[in-house]
Amino acid sequence: MCIRDSFNDLIQEKFVTFLSDGTEKELISGGRNVLVTFDKRQEYAELVEKARLAESVKQAEAIRKGLIMIVPEGLVNMLTWRELETLVCGKPILDIELLRQNTVYRFCSENDLVIEYFWRALTEFSPEERTMYLRFVWGRSRLPLTSKDFPMKHQIETLKKVTAEPDIMLPVAHTWYINSSFIV
Repeated sequence: MCIRDSFNDLIQEKFVTFLSDGTEKELISGGRNVLVTFDKRQEYAELVEKARLAESVKQAEAIRKGLIMIVPEGLVNMLTWRELETLVCGKPILDIELLRQNTVYRFCSENDLVIEYFWRALTEFSPEERTMYLRFVWGRSRLPLTSKDFPMKHQIETLKKVTAEPDIMLPVAHTWYINSSFIV
């Protein structure tokens, strides 16, 4: 049996597609009543692709208009999407040295053993774990690109233990500023 002969036994599509919002869109006039045949399968696939790609044109245009209100249009057109993402969101991988340069210490110093352990542990974290740390202490997943772009410094402070069982105490973070508190 040839594929052409069995096509409509297997494929019962009409010339319609469903958009992301669940609405049905006719791909050709009267498409709800037109069966996709073997000979028309390529046309159907192209029409579905065109409809799906066109459904977000208005939203993409609104994003573009908003972006060029902040970034000059000529510059936007010169950048790749990755370069633009990095400029707007920061580097996807947490730069430990940049974070270290923008860290201040409270009730401790960078030479304290607990702080050295902290930096060693952060260095050994996977990129995903570093991102999770940054989310924990700052509520965001990426650092600014440069030191001058930091709205505030990353602050590490040590707290004195208030219990005889320090192992039950957890680190504390304050996401309205970049802060980590460790129990010593």
